[in-house]
Amino acid sequence: QIQSPGCPVVYPSPVTVKVDSLTVGGTLTAPAVVCANANSGSIDLVGERGDVQKWETSYDNFNFNINSVLNTTTSEPYINLTATTYYRAVVKNGVCALMNSNITAVTVNTAPYAPSISGSSNFCIEGNSGYFNINPSIVGSVIHWETSNDYFVSDSTIIANTTSSFAYNNLTTPGSIRYLVRYSPCPDVYSSAFNYAINPATKGGLIRSYPDQGSPVVSPIFVPIGESSGNLRLDGSVGGVIQWEYTTDTSSMGSWIVIPVPSTDYVFTNLDTSIYVRVRVKSGNCTEKYSALFRIIVGEIVNTEVKVYPTISPNNDNINDDWIIENINLNPSNQVRIFNRWGDLVYEQSGYDNINNVWRGHANVRLTVTGRDLPEGTYFYVIALGNGKPELSGYVVLNR
Repeated sequence: QIQSPGCPVVYPSPVTVKVDSLTVGGTLTAPAVVCANANSGSIDLVGERGDVQKWETSYDNFNFNINSVLNTTTSEPYINLTATTYYRAVVKNGVCALMNSNITAVTVNTAPYAPSISGSSNFCIEGNSGYFNINPSIVGSVIHWETSNDYFVSDSTIIANTTSSFAYNNLTTPGSIRYLVRYSPCPDVYSSAFNYAINPATKGGLIRSYPDQGSPVVSPIFVPIGESSGNLRLDGSVGGVIQWEYTTDTSSMGSWIVIPVPSTDYVFTNLDTSIYVRVRVKSGNCTEKYSALFRIIVGEIVNTEVKVYPTISPNNDNINDDWIIENINLNPSNQVRIFNRWGDLVYEQSGYDNINNVWRGHANVRLTVTGRDLPEGTYFYVIALGNGKPELSGYVVLNR
């Protein structure tokens, strides 16, 4: 109150003093993880005291990089972020000092990366093993591998393998392989399909002579001196022809001379001595094999005597797989019969010719045995040559 001497007391006008509560920065939405270039959402502020003055973002957690955003609401949207971004809100209550909210981040994961698969793309059906590998490193984690026999058109088999290598063993059919990568929250990504081929086992086959007239002839053939030419062809082989080879003496296997003809056909001319011929064959990356030997006899007397080989071993090694009866083709009306040790007829063939009509250790007569392949053992044969010639009989040993 105020009073001058002799005057009444005077009260001044009242003054109101406003006291603002301290600013509270508030709490932001929990951190989020999104996929690069395909994301959207918002960061929301709750529990603040005061007004939002602005938002700030940073790529290094506000160490050096700070960017202001002119947004005074309690929600900051984001869309299609390409890098991890940190957020905070700046709040001020009345005349009190500015306060920042806590910091939250939107972590941006790059899309999963599935590099191509490395490994061999050609295998031999005769036993194969190894690994398909991922190189270089992936982005994300391998969820599983998949195989397919139709290049993933409609067939797919999931393999529970989460490593960067896939072990294979004894593949028998061509196909494809791929793997699936996950890097959440991005969509899963498949690697490109890795296709592989299976090469059939090499088979050397059989050489035949193809005269200008008549049927093909198996080894041996007889060529008169002065007429030493003819056409040879490799039949029944599996694989590509590498080269033909010949020798005059099979006792020295190192004496084979190369004939650089990578074809199934070979024309020989001007022979002045008898030779043996063979063909070197290879299927893909399978083991090389040779055809059966073919003999060309030059200037020698033709031997028409029928000779029966005493053994057969049909194990697909191109050596003694067929039961050869020399010169049987000179007796086209022949009949060959084979019996087991109990006297049962197991094989019968008219017109046996060592080519199309040939015994390979199988049965072609109805039997009580299971299957067509006969077991190992000794069999009895009877060969009727026809034309009044005497029958031949004896034993042949079947090995497998």
